[in-house]
Amino acid sequence: MWLAALGFAAYVAYQAIPAQMKAAELKSFMTNQAERSAEAPVENIAANVLTQVKNLGLPVDKKAVHVKRVGGRIRISYSYSVPINLVVTTYDWSFEVKVDRPVIIV
Repeated sequence: MWLAALGFAAYVAYQAIPAQMKAAELKSFMTNQAERSAEAPVENIAANVLTQVKNLGLPVDKKAVHVKRVGGRIRISYSYSVPINLVVTTYDWSFEVKVDRPVIIV
């Protein structure tokens, strides 16, 4: 019984860890974009985020990316859901990646 539970846990980890890694990579990219885009229009930042989302193989939804410039800060958020196959069912794991960073003028 313990081996079956351990095998199931390993399978779930095999399915879930890549999704979490992609979310972390997207957050890193979004942080970099927020810090380095002092003069870029928000439309260009949103397009860059969507390009990275596509490169990571995540679900692309133009309406789910939000870029807002507030004073000397840039706020970027992207919401998506990744289906995780659990053999008997599929779990939709929702992610909301948010970044709120000051602009660095280089």
